[in-house]
Amino acid sequence: MKEKLLIITASGASIPLGFPSIKKIDELFCETAKMSPLSKNTNLYEELKRMFPTSAGNYEKMLYIMRHISSISYGSTLRDILQEKFDEDLRNRVGLLRAELLTGLFKHFCEKANSIDNPKFNDFKVFLNSLEECFDLSFITTNHDNIISLVYPEHITGFDINKPFDAKRLLDSKNWRFNIPLHGSIHFNMKPEQKCLYKIHWTSIEESKQQNFMGHSSERTDQYLWRLNIPFIEGGDKLNQMFCEPFFDYLYKSRELLNESNRILIIGYGFGDMHLNKLISDASFENKKIFIIDKKDYPYGNSCDYEKYDDWIRALSRTITYNVYEPRVIFKDKQDTPIIDANQNITNVEYSECCIGSNKTRIFYNGLEEAYSIVDEIKKFMF
Repeated sequence: MKEKLLIITASGASIPLGFPSIKKIDELFCETAKMSPLSKNTNLYEELKRMFPTSAGNYEKMLYIMRHISSISYGSTLRDILQEKFDEDLRNRVGLLRAELLTGLFKHFCEKANSIDNPKFNDFKVFLNSLEECFDLSFITTNHDNIISLVYPEHITGFDINKPFDAKRLLDSKNWRFNIPLHGSIHFNMKPEQKCLYKIHWTSIEESKQQNFMGHSSERTDQYLWRLNIPFIEGGDKLNQMFCEPFFDYLYKSRELLNESNRILIIGYGFGDMHLNKLISDASFENKKIFIIDKKDYPYGNSCDYEKYDDWIRALSRTITYNVYEPRVIFKDKQDTPIIDANQNITNVEYSECCIGSNKTRIFYNGLEEAYSIVDEIKKFMF
């Protein structure tokens, strides 16, 4: 019987295949928002970025702010701060713009899925197939794309083609081959049902792409924010958006998979989703190994000074108890030969190994495409 490897993928796994980065999505929003001009020189989205400079450039933070603005009349927790700046007409425009941006984003992901770089996708497929030689694979992804379902269409999502979500099928299956699109998928399509307003179905990308969220209804969260009824989750306050089908069941199943897995591989995840971080940190890590792949400059310079750590490594250290003060790092080259210690100048670093109690976590900083060449090293480490 093979051991169970849980693979968590985020944007860093999809960007090499042509899907947009956070910066590209922000640029897409700027382009879409030109249809909502405030003057000859600016539009509503650009003006909001100017008003909230600390969130500018991060589309998820901007969507969160827009949720608050459009929810002012219903008791948003930021009502007193925002009410003076946004009259009712402008609040309504912000709400409409948000729906327009989300519609455009969903369609953009659908279009990218139809034009995946085939050679790079094949490299990704070979990488996963190589891991499958040694492990049973299950996936949790924060992405909306279809790359996992293309490689493993038989993996369990809780859906059958053109049918609504079946929680029993997801939660009761004994087959350890799951694909959990935690924040939704471009295959999700909201269709009207007799007993309720709608249910999410799994449909072809071409059919899903026809959705327009401009006229969709909203539901109020316990923070007095209005959640637009759309088939995916975006922006801040994600956990409050997940108390509906299938997202709540996905959250529960993710916790189960993290505890059942023998090994964990994390690809391109920024550790920015607190609900997922909590599930990871609460998982039983006894005898588990974790391999993390990301595209980063080595974050510490020439020392292990905590002040030099970036947000990513801080979030990582809070999630998997990565000791930032005494990391006990061993740097190695591709031949698994130690080349330097933590106090020397750092050159040609391939990956680091950090001991965490009886567990080990290895971080590869050169990105997914470079990691393809060390798949045998990854398997060796996992065993």
